[in-house]
Amino acid sequence: MSMLLCLAIITPLHCIAPEPIQGPASPAPVALSSQGQNGFEDYARAAEWLLDAGPEFDKLIGEAYYPSGRSFLEAQRELVSRYGQALEWVRNGNAKQASYPEGRPSLDQAKATGFSRIAKLFNAEAYVHFADGKTSAGLQSLLNALQFSEGVEVGPTSFSFFAHGSRGIFFSLLNDHLPELSLDNAAKVESFADRILDQTPGIETTLSYTHTAILNIVEEAFRAAAGAAAAPDRIAPMVGLIRGHSVGQREALKQDVIRTLNDHFRQIRSNLRDANVSWLVPEETPGTGAARELLDMIESTSGIIWRGFRRVHLQDRTRYRLLRLHGKIIQYRWTHNRVPATLADLSDARIIQDPLSRTRFEYKPLSPTTFELFSRGSPDTGPVFLSLRGRVAPPP
Repeated sequence: MSMLLCLAIITPLHCIAPEPIQGPASPAPVALSSQGQNGFEDYARAAEWLLDAGPEFDKLIGEAYYPSGRSFLEAQRELVSRYGQALEWVRNGNAKQASYPEGRPSLDQAKATGFSRIAKLFNAEAYVHFADGKTSAGLQSLLNALQFSEGVEVGPTSFSFFAHGSRGIFFSLLNDHLPELSLDNAAKVESFADRILDQTPGIETTLSYTHTAILNIVEEAFRAAAGAAAAPDRIAPMVGLIRGHSVGQREALKQDVIRTLNDHFRQIRSNLRDANVSWLVPEETPGTGAARELLDMIESTSGIIWRGFRRVHLQDRTRYRLLRLHGKIIQYRWTHNRVPATLADLSDARIIQDPLSRTRFEYKPLSPTTFELFSRGSPDTGPVFLSLRGRVAPPP
């Protein structure tokens, strides 16, 4: 996924029109007590509280990126001062298991706007900490933000792509500040990435949710085709295709579609659990003939995005492996007053292998204290760097 798309998913900060702030912008303070064991509820509560800020939140974001009489840092401080208490809810949620709560119609709005505001708040909080020389606090803000992106990836496919978009920006910010890390903070980065990589990825929940949603659409389309009434617009093309088959052929087509879908999602889940699979098969609509044609219509007519899982998941997991390796290399640099000559110097074969390219990660020392590190990737992903900006020149 491109940097532009990632930024668009969480509402790009630089695309907000500058407008002056008028009057108090913060929603009414509330007790941030945590209830229940579902972390997603805490995320949703924080998002809905931020929605109460209305357009004033985005106006303040706009002030940070356009001339307004105050500096960028001053605008970031104001953003954190007014709205930062919402991050307490998110931190509460990060400490729990998260699952998508059914029957919450407001979550669509919270996801689209409130969740993106949470991501921007984490960015602002980290920026202020780093500006104040509080490197450990800035690092913790970005690790909390990454944990939030993992926790929110438990619902419809749009949640997964939101998580990927925001996660990419957090990785890029971490990349900017890695050279500042102490020995202890580098160890914290390695431990965090290790823990995330050991967890079941949230995308597995997204896959189950999406699989069920598509099967329901297929069922609805065949049910509508059996009647005489006009089909709803979102399934009309599918219904038209089904009605082009005889009644006797329709059941066979339906079973072919269901079997193809089940096999497709079963294979994706199997690949997700196999760290050594690089998934080089083309990412295209599964099936053949009419079944494939029918499935090809689902994404364009239903609004459900169900392809692209493989690519974004591989990129994210590879960036976590790169983050872990960055932490390991920085610890080596502090211990030996230089970066390793080769990755073999780290004496940890487990973390220097890249499952995506099926070889070692690409590593090149640039000076006694700087280096370049990336994955060759696969034909599906291309090279993968920790930063979405790709190859970034090291600091002088």
